[in-house]
Amino acid sequence: MVPITWYNLLYQSCSLHLSSNSFHGTIPTFVGSLTRLSLSGCTSLSLQSLQASYNQFTGPLSDEIQKFSSLKHLYLSHNQLYGSISEKLWELPMLEELDLYFNNLTLPSTYHLSGLFNVRYIDLSSCKLQQPRFPKWIQTLKNLTFLGISNTGISDV
Repeated sequence: MVPITWYNLLYQSCSLHLSSNSFHGTIPTFVGSLTRLSLSGCTSLSLQSLQASYNQFTGPLSDEIQKFSSLKHLYLSHNQLYGSISEKLWELPMLEELDLYFNNLTLPSTYHLSGLFNVRYIDLSSCKLQQPRFPKWIQTLKNLTFLGISNTGISDV
């Protein structure tokens, strides 16, 4: 677990890189409070990049993710996250890149994803769909240039 003493240091940062460590357990709840991050050289007032791939985080994705309204890049691949992907994730208006590859997450196929105007990259490989049909919402993502959906159980592509 990330020590809580990091909270004050990270509170005003725009990019948080925790990838390739040995963090384990659930994603710390204080991460949901890191909505105004600012490191030297970073002029943004909001968290724009969260990279926590290649760890051992477990549990579901929290609805707290919606607090990051300026989040552009979310990389959580190669963890042990499970459960249904929260609808709050699809309400991030600035999101450009989403990498949830190699987790045990379930992706409902009926989401209405009107909030993902800017998404260019989505990797949901190894996430499971509740239905084996290709999700129609993917066809509405006009800026999408990469879509990873291998090993998702889709059978009608």
